[in-house]
Amino acid sequence: MMDNVFAPFERNLKDFIDIIESMEIYSTDSLEKIRSKSYTEEDIFDTFDHIHRQTTKLTFILISMLKTAAQYRPTNIALQNFLNHLGSYVSHITALNVDALGKYRKNPVYGIRSIYRALEDIIHYTKAIKEELNDAIEKGLFM
Repeated sequence: MMDNVFAPFERNLKDFIDIIESMEIYSTDSLEKIRSKSYTEEDIFDTFDHIHRQTTKLTFILISMLKTAAQYRPTNIALQNFLNHLGSYVSHITALNVDALGKYRKNPVYGIRSIYRALEDIIHYTKAIKEELNDAIEKGLFM
């Protein structure tokens, strides 16, 4: 898969994909705990703290890739637009994270629904990111 990637992007892309996959697995596991009602308040806070740390890392990686694109591929507007598009997904995940956790802190009984929906949406976004990123790599956008 990384055969279609210009060397300066390779490390960042691998890290980005690893973080997205980790976030998807972690969110899926957390969602299963909620479904089975085997979660604690600490589990909820740990999950959303983990997601927050991961989205922060993703943001820094995207910034690094945008700088790399500006340096090595300044005329490739499609690449820059795609990276910004990925950034919008990361922003949505961050907003879901903050909103759901805030609702949960206000009222854990009703807030758990927001947590559940947020985790479902985060899983959806991580799958969309992986799919779109794989398509972009296959099409040679990072060459």
